[in-house]
Amino acid sequence: MNPRRTPPWIDVLRRYGLVSGSSAFVSVAHFAIQLVAIARLPASGVGLLAFAIVLIQLGFGLSNALVCAPYSILAHRAGDSADGLPTLRAINLALSAGYGVLVGIVMGVGASSLPVGLGFGATAFLALIRWFGRNHAYAADQPMRAALSDLLYAAILGLWAGGVLLLGGGLAHIAAGFVVASLLALVPFGSVIGELVGIASFGAYRPIWRDQASWALVGVVTSEATTNGHAYLVTAMLGPDAFAPLSVAALFLRPLNVCVTALTQTERPRMARDLSAGRVDAAERSRRHFLLVLLLLWAGTIALAAGMLWLVPGTVVPAKLDAQSVEIAVVLTGVIALLQCLMTPSSVLLQAADRFRALATASMVACGVSIAGVVLVLTSLAAAWSLIGILLGQMVMMWGIVVAERRWRRDRRETVSRERNHA
Repeated sequence: MNPRRTPPWIDVLRRYGLVSGSSAFVSVAHFAIQLVAIARLPASGVGLLAFAIVLIQLGFGLSNALVCAPYSILAHRAGDSADGLPTLRAINLALSAGYGVLVGIVMGVGASSLPVGLGFGATAFLALIRWFGRNHAYAADQPMRAALSDLLYAAILGLWAGGVLLLGGGLAHIAAGFVVASLLALVPFGSVIGELVGIASFGAYRPIWRDQASWALVGVVTSEATTNGHAYLVTAMLGPDAFAPLSVAALFLRPLNVCVTALTQTERPRMARDLSAGRVDAAERSRRHFLLVLLLLWAGTIALAAGMLWLVPGTVVPAKLDAQSVEIAVVLTGVIALLQCLMTPSSVLLQAADRFRALATASMVACGVSIAGVVLVLTSLAAAWSLIGILLGQMVMMWGIVVAERRWRRDRRETVSRERNHA
């Protein structure tokens, strides 16, 4: 008697449920700490906290480009390429330390507070170490280790948020909560900490930089400008008070963004393994499943946001913020998030296929459109409408990814055809 075959949708839930579930708890913790900030801090403090989270997310992008993506590819290649792994650990340590100092300076100056600067600087350092730890766990096919780290982080930060709400505190106290949560969330990686950081010569990084990291870095920087250019421009041109309504709107989409980032980290190594083994069909199947999961997550997030705005608007949009600006920002952010969900699976497939240059080229064009659009809107409209510029940039980026994916498929067909002719 043949065993009953598991339905495909059950396999999809098993595969993505662990990552999405643990990431959802992180989202809830971030949601809670930002709600506490809305209740306890002035508008400038709310904006600064949101800006700190944007900076840390940028750090994750830099880590993806300079360390995580090359590691995912090299870890599944045989031969001399494995010699680059110790160098990547050294790069991870240098990147984490350097970026922690940068974030500390920016936040300390922005808040005019040394404790705030030290807190968020330490958070950035620990967060990037943990981020590479999660990538290492997925590359080693140990997702439970990453999930446990997420759950620890979420539980500690959530409890800290409750403490600040009950006992009071300022931005420095919230920053301290991020430090404690990020530090204790490293515990699941304690047995492999030597594989996350180390001291090694940077010489072996040259080919990695030339072939992958340099183009990935261009893609990350320009993608950040395409996606979050409004955050930097609004904060710089109008101040953190003007960014506060946009940060509240982003709060509604935070669960989706966290899940997209986490799923990207687990799907890239999986697709890289499949492509390295010649299993193109398996990689394509992963792309389709990834897309399905993201669309379901988007629909759920939008439904939750709409419900909260309809049922308990005063909880997330206090009187000190412009409710209309928040509503405009939520609608535009939701449309932008949909485009990101549609393009992310193909982008990850191209990363796994080592097509960083094509992605960087598309991102550079989209970056210019986003920045120009945001600046143009800010000269005549309220800050919430600056998201129109981001939306235009995302549309350009999506088209660029479609073109790059078609070119990759064409090149692969030509390669297969040549191999058959030589056989």
